[in-house]
Amino acid sequence: MPRMWSAVATLYLVRLIPCKVWADGLGNPVANALPRCRFEKLYRKLRALSNAVAAKRAWTASSLPDDTQVEEAPIVFWMDVFCIPVARANSQRQTDLKQRAIAMMDLIYSCADQVLVLDSEMERVAAHDNDDADEASQLKSSMEALARFTTCSWMRRSWTLQEGALAGKLWAYYSGTPTQHAQFNAFHLPAYLADEAPPEILAAVEELQRQASLPFVGRGGRDMSGAAMYCRSEREVQFLEVWNSLIGRSTTQPEDFHCIVANLLDYSVQELFNLGRPERSDDENRCERMKAIILAQKRLPMQLFCLPRTKDHNSTNEMAWLPERPIEPRLSEDAYEHSVRVSSDGFYVESLCLRSSLFAWSPQTTGRVFCLNLRMRSGMHPRISLELPDGVSVDDSELFIYLNVPTKANSLRSDCNGNGAAFKVTERQAGSAKVEYLCSLSFRHCWEIHDDEGTGICVPAAVVNQNTSIMISGKPLLKKRGLPKVRLVPSDESYPSN
Repeated sequence: MPRMWSAVATLYLVRLIPCKVWADGLGNPVANALPRCRFEKLYRKLRALSNAVAAKRAWTASSLPDDTQVEEAPIVFWMDVFCIPVARANSQRQTDLKQRAIAMMDLIYSCADQVLVLDSEMERVAAHDNDDADEASQLKSSMEALARFTTCSWMRRSWTLQEGALAGKLWAYYSGTPTQHAQFNAFHLPAYLADEAPPEILAAVEELQRQASLPFVGRGGRDMSGAAMYCRSEREVQFLEVWNSLIGRSTTQPEDFHCIVANLLDYSVQELFNLGRPERSDDENRCERMKAIILAQKRLPMQLFCLPRTKDHNSTNEMAWLPERPIEPRLSEDAYEHSVRVSSDGFYVESLCLRSSLFAWSPQTTGRVFCLNLRMRSGMHPRISLELPDGVSVDDSELFIYLNVPTKANSLRSDCNGNGAAFKVTERQAGSAKVEYLCSLSFRHCWEIHDDEGTGICVPAAVVNQNTSIMISGKPLLKKRGLPKVRLVPSDESYPSN
């Protein structure tokens, strides 16, 4: 048995890009096997990583191995092409084994000592010799590396997000050399260059660093973002960062997406699998999974109700505001400042949301654009554009309108525009109201003076008292279909919760 040095006798996880694996020859859709030549190429890269890890570790003189021992030490690694069973037609056992393996992937990623990303775009970048380069050339080279990492295929996939977020140490094979993720984000701008650099360049670098960052997943490996000051728990920070990080990322199999979300939020993937029903369409099953994840939260940002609709056929669904997956625009860092409390019968709007909320009486037409008769001393008032689905009108309805005013603005008097949400009031009593989701909206401020005949529509409105109890109805589709309501629970009981 060869001696197993701690520097190299570690568990490596090799991650490939599903959509590019087949072209690069490092995947197999029909069997857990690779051609020998491809495996040998992979092994050389793993050996290079093993040596890079050994070089970074602090050795004492008595424990320092010689080059031969390092080269001969065995490498233990996990790779999906070998370790995720291939589902076969008419084989329920293979399907069950695959689901069980997927349900364990968060444990695999978090237990791996090193995670290696193989992306052909990153590998083919020409090497730069920065040892003798001046600071300007080094700056250009590091900016190129950051831009290439941010835009590579690995950063556009959903599966890969959890690999990077859960990894203890993340490496990418860049320009023929294993490079740590931290090096791509370690972007230092000398003071004299910062003074001369155009603001557009500095803004571009800041945005690239934001996109290259990985979400906080509650395991203590990374600092919490600026969202922490607005959140009541690590769980809320985790939800916010995971949601934003998944925007724009794709999956080859749509049904895999919510398993990825569950892994990142530390929920039971097996429970999500159990939500699927053969009598329902794939779209319905995906909707149920997303609802289960949302209903497992204790609080949600009000900004979720302001997202644009993704499906018109959900117009009569009380949870039509919920997209099948995270979409633009991103939730802001202060999103939890305006929140709703999740309960068994709906969502209770917290009092801070009411500072930018109004009751309004809809126009007597099917018009979607109208002004609110809520004049300030300056004559300014909100102009609302409802994003109603086709065939839906708001005739003779009392509306509850929430305007997503930035926290820093702190008032409807601030000159701003943005998005929001409109709800139809279904029941109103002294000090309370029940509403149901109608649509998202956009708004801007208007200074036009509307006379009796008017060039536009101006409807009566009133500011909502902050002591009013507002409940948004939100019965899940599961309950309507007579299925048991699923409450996802963290798979790790020691994980901090709200």
